[in-house]
Amino acid sequence: MKKRIKVLLAGVKAGGGHISLRDFLYQQLETDQETFRNVSWTHPGEALETADHLIHSISPFLYELTYFFSPRYLSDISTIATFNFLRECYKVLKSEKPDIVLSTHFVLSLHFSLAKRLLRSKAVIVNCIPDYGPPSKIMHPRLPFFRSDRLMVFEEWTRKGSAQQYKVPEEDILLAGFNPKKVFAQTAAKYKTKRDARLQLMKVLDYMPYTQMDPDKTTVLVSAGAVDSRKTFKLLKILAREQKNDPSLIDRYQFLVITGRDMKYFERISGNSKKVPVLE
Repeated sequence: MKKRIKVLLAGVKAGGGHISLRDFLYQQLETDQETFRNVSWTHPGEALETADHLIHSISPFLYELTYFFSPRYLSDISTIATFNFLRECYKVLKSEKPDIVLSTHFVLSLHFSLAKRLLRSKAVIVNCIPDYGPPSKIMHPRLPFFRSDRLMVFEEWTRKGSAQQYKVPEEDILLAGFNPKKVFAQTAAKYKTKRDARLQLMKVLDYMPYTQMDPDKTTVLVSAGAVDSRKTFKLLKILAREQKNDPSLIDRYQFLVITGRDMKYFERISGNSKKVPVLE
């Protein structure tokens, strides 16, 4: 019997996408248990989650400025700023002794890469970048002992941007993708029309806002990241203006807005949070 490849799939709370990506990768690898032995792990630190909320509550523009225009060496500096993350990464790398680490946040990748060198581990550290489009410079550090062995991206544009931005050989960048969950993949076969699907949704989820949905209207889902959903407010204002100019739009379209974890934004657009239940 051949030895299975042990994969440590690491995530951290920093919005919702990093944990979701970790879970997705875990589910995909679990379909081939003869080849892979998988360990799902969440770093207990909450500093990244707190920082995300703080930056977005003060100024979403500051976040975008940092993401798109920060120099690459800021990634190396962030290793020092988040040095408390190293301890847990070191411990789990030492105890699990994986062949591969799939890390879904660049800060974890920094510390796993450093822990690998301290332990003289042979594990392959893969920095999985969940973002689409041109990557931020801070996702891949300049100093080699903080740098992961491979990058994983989920879109061709991101792959080309990573090769150019980080001067990484394209063979070191893994291009992956997403499969829909089974429940979504089976939707087309289960419901003949979108109207049938909306009627079933209203039946199963018999509370607001689903009870207010009209099965005959075109439904538009408005969403953003778990902690930056209030960016959609400008879009909602534009939509409201267009509806005022053309009232027929109200009869044709309805908008389902996801506010993520931003309760202030939820209260702002719902008008009265006491009358509208929190939707998990």
